[in-house]
Amino acid sequence: MKKRILIGIFSSLFLIVIGLIIVYYSATSSIKKGEEVAVERAKKEASLAEVDSVDWFHYLDEYYVIQGKNKKGEKIHIWVPVDEKKEMIVKKATEGLSEKEVTTLIHKLDNFSSDKRPKNIISIKLAIVEDAPAYEITYKDQKNRHSILYLDYYKGEWYRVYNL
Repeated sequence: MKKRILIGIFSSLFLIVIGLIIVYYSATSSIKKGEEVAVERAKKEASLAEVDSVDWFHYLDEYYVIQGKNKKGEKIHIWVPVDEKKEMIVKKATEGLSEKEVTTLIHKLDNFSSDKRPKNIISIKLAIVEDAPAYEITYKDQKNRHSILYLDYYKGEWYRVYNL
C-alpha cells in the first residue's frame, strides 16, 4: 500500500515537472525566435558585427534592443521593432547617456517628489518611448514601492514615472 502511494506521489511530481518545463519552453521560445530575427535584421541593415546583449522591450510597441559593435568596432545601440513596417533606430553609444551617467542623473532629478526618489536601483535598460530612444529604470522608491522611470536617451529628461 505504501509503495503504491509513493509511486503515485513520485509519478505526479514527475509529470508536474515535465509540465512546467513545457510551459516555460513554450513561453520563452517566441522571444528567443524574435531575438534571432532582430539580430539578423540588424546585421543586414545596421552593420552589426558583434552582439553584446539583446533585451526585449514592450511599451506601446514591441522592440528588441541590441547593444553591440558595428563593423568599425564602435559601440552601438539598435532598437529593432517587431513590426517590420517600422524603421530601426541605430545610434552610436556615444550619442546617448551611459548607464553611469543615468545613475547619477536619477539622484539629481528636479521636479521629482522626495517619496518617488530612488532608494535602490534594480535595473537600467535601454527602452523606447513615443518612438524615441530612452532608458527604463526600475527601482524601489522611498516608500519601498517598485517604480519605473523613463528617461530621455540623449539629455536624461524624464518622461514619466510609474509606481507599482
